[in-house]
Formats: sequence, C-alpha cells, structure tokens
Amino acid sequence: MLFRSFGFISNRPGMKPLILLSFTITFLGFQIMAFLPPMARQLQGGSTTMAFLSVSSGVGAVTGALIVAAIGRSRHQGRNSLLALMVLGLTTTGYAFAPNVPVACALLFLAGISLMAVFNMNTSLVQMLAPDDMRGRVMSVYNLSVRGGQAIGPLVAGSLITNYGLGPRNVIAGCGVLLLCVGLYLFTFNRRITEL
Repeated sequence: MLFRSFGFISNRPGMKPLILLSFTITFLGFQIMAFLPPMARQLQGGSTTMAFLSVSSGVGAVTGALIVAAIGRSRHQGRNSLLALMVLGLTTTGYAFAPNVPVACALLFLAGISLMAVFNMNTSLVQMLAPDDMRGRVMSVYNLSVRGGQAIGPLVAGSLITNYGLGPRNVIAGCGVLLLCVGLYLFTFNRRITEL
C-alpha cells in the first residue's frame, strides 16, 4: 500500500514537487520559530522580547489563514503559493538581520502570513490533485514529509550552530535565501505548479 502511494506520487504530474515543497517549507521555514530564544538575545532582549516575537508570528499566521480562507480556490493557486514562498524567503532573511525589535516583529508578522498562506495553499493543491481512492494515502505521505521537515530542520540547523560556529542569524538567513531560491526555481522551471 505504501509503495503504491509513492508510485502514484512519482507518476502524477505536479504531485512530487508539491510533496517535496511541503518538506522544504517545514525544513527551512519553521526555523524562524525554532530559534526565537537566541534571536531575542541577539536583539538584546529577554522574555518580553521573545513574547513579542512569538505573538507577531502567531498573529501573522492567523492573518494568513484568514486571507487564504477568504480568497478560497483561486485560478492561479499554484503560482500564488510560489509567490508566497518567495515572500517567506525574503521576510525570513530580513528578520535574520533585523536591527531592532519593532522591525523584527514586523518581519515576523509578514513571515507568518506568507508561511501559513503557502502551507495552506500547498495542502489544498495536494488534495486537489489526488483522486478520491488515493487521497488518504497521499495525505499520509504528505503529512510524513511535513512532520519530517519539522523534526529534521531544527536538528540540522542546531548542528550547524554547534559544530561550525554559525550564529542563529546566519542560519536563519541561509534558510531564507534557500526558500527564495526554491521559489524562484519552481516559478521559472516548473510550469505544472504555476498552472494549477
């Protein structure tokens, strides 16, 4: 059954990039939340600063979910998803080098919007491409990729900081740049997603 799911995902046009994109989103995009405590210290703040950062991201995520729900199924959902991914990359990179707390909070708010938007639209596209008899199996693989990215991402990022002396700002900025590059690549070379 599991092999049949992977076989279907590999052969269905547009499905494999969406599954890989879901892993990329959580692997790279969730680092802004994983490293809130060290970022708060980098901004010369404490628990109050961390609370402001966390709330800014949370409010942005709720806003992004409401925006996607209000828009509903759009004609260019695949293209919009990739645009949101590129915005996430830009805001994540900007947040990494924010000079003060208000700028960091503003960028986290925008990152929260774009993260939730790209995540929800990507989930919707996967469900739309999966036929009724395969949807449950496809969503199982999709959830595996999402949870895998959430678990492995902070582990890899933490090891880069510990073993190679990279600061939290550099790791977060690197994740942002990679998100932007993935979005640009898919937007330019994967017409299947942009046409969804």
